[in-house]
Amino acid sequence: MNRYFHYAFILLSLALLGTQSANAQNEDELFVPPHPVTTIHDSIQNSQTPLRTKDSLETKSSESLPVTLPANEHSAPVNVSGSDSLQVSPSVKADIVPENKSQVQVTKKDSKTSASGQSVAAIKAVIPAYQDLFDIYSGLMQAKNGSSVDKGTLNKLEKLCSQDPASDIYTRAYAAHVKARGALVASGRGNLSERLVKSAERDLEFVDSWLKIYGRRNTVHGLIEPAWLYGRVDAASQAVLALCLLENYRPKAERRDKIAKLADGLVTAMRPDTKQYPYGAHLSYVTEENRERTYKVPQEDKKVAGITLYPERQYASMALAKAAQLLKNDDFKASAEKEGMGLLAKLALSGKVPYCLAPRPEEEVRSILGTVALVENLLALKDCTGNNIYGTLAGCAAVDINKFDDHGHNVKAKSLVNYLLSTHGCSEWIGAKDICRPFAGTNVELEAGKAVEKAFDVADINYPGGTPGQFVVVGRDNMFWMRFDVERDDPYYFSMDFLKSSFSGALVSIMVRIDGDQIFRVNLGGATDDPCVDSVFINGPRPLRQGPHSVGVRFAGLLMKSPAILDSIIVDPAIGRRWVKLSDGRARMVMHSISDQVLKTRMQELEEKGAESPTWTLIEGAGTPAVKQLSNDKRGRAWLEMPAGGTAVLEWSNGHIPNLVLDED
Repeated sequence: MNRYFHYAFILLSLALLGTQSANAQNEDELFVPPHPVTTIHDSIQNSQTPLRTKDSLETKSSESLPVTLPANEHSAPVNVSGSDSLQVSPSVKADIVPENKSQVQVTKKDSKTSASGQSVAAIKAVIPAYQDLFDIYSGLMQAKNGSSVDKGTLNKLEKLCSQDPASDIYTRAYAAHVKARGALVASGRGNLSERLVKSAERDLEFVDSWLKIYGRRNTVHGLIEPAWLYGRVDAASQAVLALCLLENYRPKAERRDKIAKLADGLVTAMRPDTKQYPYGAHLSYVTEENRERTYKVPQEDKKVAGITLYPERQYASMALAKAAQLLKNDDFKASAEKEGMGLLAKLALSGKVPYCLAPRPEEEVRSILGTVALVENLLALKDCTGNNIYGTLAGCAAVDINKFDDHGHNVKAKSLVNYLLSTHGCSEWIGAKDICRPFAGTNVELEAGKAVEKAFDVADINYPGGTPGQFVVVGRDNMFWMRFDVERDDPYYFSMDFLKSSFSGALVSIMVRIDGDQIFRVNLGGATDDPCVDSVFINGPRPLRQGPHSVGVRFAGLLMKSPAILDSIIVDPAIGRRWVKLSDGRARMVMHSISDQVLKTRMQELEEKGAESPTWTLIEGAGTPAVKQLSNDKRGRAWLEMPAGGTAVLEWSNGHIPNLVLDED
């Protein structure tokens, strides 16, 4: 009898959902800010705003009016619903412990106040527990042979051979990678290489345990998971890199089999949609085990994990590129390139590699190893594919090492990055600097929202790197709006970070309205492992005019006692841009699209009469050269049709990029 009541409840809920959705579409007053809204009747192509005006670089007055844009053909409501029948296979416990905590070091004394009123350092640098391993790795990478390795690095290698495997699985796999590299470099120095090989193989014994369940796939939070990786894509990537180096030292058929099976797991964990988090990256969504529980759930005495990605430990593309070269496997190469043209390209042009994406980018904290990993991944793709565009993206990413001082471990990181650029045909990028702030995404912190009727609640949280923040708790009768600004006329993507509920479908949901325009229902349920902080796509690509805009949020769940718990809205430009000056004086603009559509974007840099015409490189997402399609309208504005997932590189030999407004110091 209870089963029939359960089915009846589901049917009633679906019926109510349809009625509520239809009614919401007709509620013109929904999310209307408490003052008039200015409507722009002309489309984005009628814009006359400059590339970056001084006004766009300053904080707008709170009296500025939100802006409304007309709907476009891509702005159909998005229904993101969880399945009611998701099943999770029984989890297999891994013989591992959570990763070690990192030390956080404040590098600037000036501070700011968070929305919760807490003081937070403006810039922090993270020193991971495995920093000493990286220092050894850096020395080995820059050594041509054993005789060129400095004595200090050799002494550290000797000590590594006698140490027990680390308890943390990532550090253990990374140590194996370092030892395997050491075995190749130290070849000919007595028995050191052999001892390093044996020690690396001991570190990698967990791989044999993992592969006992090879082929088992689970469904977690609606996504397919390779059970044999136990949620540890980061450790599996380092294991593949270690095994590839050991194979180069002494080939073994069984080792190649391990590489293939681990790489297959990485391919399974690739999330192909580059326009939303995690932007085509290889990322596990397992949260029930082996993931740090950072977020405290409001109104409950428990903590949950986020679908967190750490750039400094993201080596899946490099691992797959090396495996593809060793095993001649095109599937591995294609999977590596998906992340390369998604997450890696996005970060390379952002100018702000965060400590982590949790999923909100924690940009308040940085790790120089995140930049190193980004450069290494992109250069590995350049080696694997022969596509020079990855070298360009690696050069852009390398610009960020100048944001760290020259003390301690940073010196070795900078030295390694410059060495890698010089040995991969990218030496022209050494010493390159940003001309102005890159054009990248924006975090819209919802706790700053203005309530329309009943005030919403907030709850203090801490992100994985220690940055304080707040959740917004949205329940029955809660409705609020807030303003955000964009720097240029361009198409944008919208997504939201939130606490994913274990309830299914629309039982916990909200309505989102952008610029007083179309309303989108966003379902926040579907957690099948345990509740977690995740990200959901809202809308895009949506053309916006430079300046202020508004977003409204309203509770729309069917379970009135289960509030929606929200973190932030992420506004990503569909086409990122970075303007860089090389050490020889040449200037470059690098553009990359995360969209799967051909998009029209304005090119103010080409609109100055009499200015130098730049040289061009334009490729499609697959890496093949694209035909440049430029046009000018009656007002003299230039427009480019950017290929889906495409990348463009424009170079001015005289070092001057027209219509570019420099950032003020």
